[in-house]
Amino acid sequence: MISVKEFDIREDEEQLAKLQDIIDLFVAAGYFRARIKSIPHFDRVVGGIVWCITLCNHTVNVDLFCSENATIGQKIALTEKVVEVLPLLKCPYTIEPYQIQGLDCIHIFPVVQWLVREAVRAKEQCGDSVRNHAVYQFAQRFYFSKDKCIEKQTHIFLNNCRSVKAKCLPQRIYKQKGDFKSPDLRTDVRCTLLEYGWRDVCDIAVQENTEWFENDKGDENMKSDQLLVQLSEMQIQPTNQRLSSKILAQIIDASDFDADELKKETGFVQRYQRSTSMAEKELMVLRKEEKLLDDSLENLQQRKEAQLRAMDEIDKRIAEFKQLVENSGVETVERLKHLLIEHDEIHKREMDFKANCRNELRELDEVLQQLKTFDPVEKKLKDDNDSVRNISLEAGQHLTSIRLELADLNRQIAAQQRVLDDIPAQTEISQYQRRIIELYNQMASKHRETKQFYILHNTLVDIKTFMKKEVDMLNNIDEVQDLTSKQSYKDSFVENLQKILKGVDTSLDKVSTKQNELQARRDKLYGEYQYLLEKERLYYKTVDDFKNACYENEQLRRRLEG
Repeated sequence: MISVKEFDIREDEEQLAKLQDIIDLFVAAGYFRARIKSIPHFDRVVGGIVWCITLCNHTVNVDLFCSENATIGQKIALTEKVVEVLPLLKCPYTIEPYQIQGLDCIHIFPVVQWLVREAVRAKEQCGDSVRNHAVYQFAQRFYFSKDKCIEKQTHIFLNNCRSVKAKCLPQRIYKQKGDFKSPDLRTDVRCTLLEYGWRDVCDIAVQENTEWFENDKGDENMKSDQLLVQLSEMQIQPTNQRLSSKILAQIIDASDFDADELKKETGFVQRYQRSTSMAEKELMVLRKEEKLLDDSLENLQQRKEAQLRAMDEIDKRIAEFKQLVENSGVETVERLKHLLIEHDEIHKREMDFKANCRNELRELDEVLQQLKTFDPVEKKLKDDNDSVRNISLEAGQHLTSIRLELADLNRQIAAQQRVLDDIPAQTEISQYQRRIIELYNQMASKHRETKQFYILHNTLVDIKTFMKKEVDMLNNIDEVQDLTSKQSYKDSFVENLQKILKGVDTSLDKVSTKQNELQARRDKLYGEYQYLLEKERLYYKTVDDFKNACYENEQLRRRLEG
């Protein structure tokens, strides 16, 4: 019965999980090419990183161009440029180019997480500015029905306000007596306003507090009453009287009228600024405390991640050991198991033998103590001591031989362990194979390119030779143009042309022969290629038939056993 064994390439589960997290971050940020599974992992990761750096909208003096069909040299140069750009973006995490080339996703993930966060923030800022500009442009040309109603109501309200102000012009109801003289400008302004019925007027100033305002209001009312006594009431005229702006500007002088009020307002503003500065200092202190708390939280998270990575490393080593045992040969595993069982048995026998020796020694000591009390049997006691000593020596020699055997077994186990450790893992083998294939493809492309350059050079050399011959011939014709009338020259010229024609025919025959040889070689290689394709098809068909036969054989064996 032939058992069919399937071997899978061992992969790091933690690296695959981090790679999937990186792809999910790129897709969530908007880089949807990361979902295409046909693209290699390296191109998806590096393409997403370059996309995030471009989206961050920072000015860097580095050209980042990601191509899916790049060679190894171009990929290495691109990773070095990415590592060079990250410090310019003030990235808090560091990474090396070989980590990106080897897809060390555990170290790539923090950098990708920070880049995606910065890219999303930059996208939001750009989106807000574009949205505001679009709303502004829309508002310049279009209106919603609701906005039209609000604008119409606002227009009606403004018209009503203007009409009310036009109808409610100030009317003069008092007139100063002829002998009245105001002591200062402030009193003159107050009297002028009282003539038009403005009894509730007060100083235009910022009151420091409500108590001062209430005390001052009573004084202002008393002053207004005293001024009204000095004003003679007059009939309201049917026509409205208005003061010109020139007269009011002469009456109200801001420099003399608001001096005291500006001092009070300045004091209030200074107190407000002091309170604002104190609040800003407290806010800065709170922000520093918040930053310290954030730093401590980040340190705790880093310690947690380090512990988790250590646990994952231990689990990884355990899984690798299990995988190593599974991938090892059956004979090697069985031999190691047999050696371990023998080691345990020998150790157990050694412990049992030591225990028996201790018991026998204790019994012999007791017998010796008993025999020492009897003098007549001293000779017999000496004989017993000699026998006990001989037995002890034999037991010691046996123990030494067992220990030597145990040391030999330990050396064999260590040698087998070193042999197993020297065998490379499937992941390393697959990585070496992938790198070798990439180098081979690069060398093949360079060889093909160099071959094309050589062919082009040879063609240009031939063209140059023929053109030189043609130029020489034309120069010769031009030089001997005067001799063309002679018959002898004509005959020699015809002979030269015939020789040249023969040389051209010879060259053409050589080229045709070479072309035929190349065509025959091509046909032969094509036939061999078709033969190999047929053998490959037959091989795959035979493998499928063999698998089906093995499967049927397994089913029959199970039926027979059942």
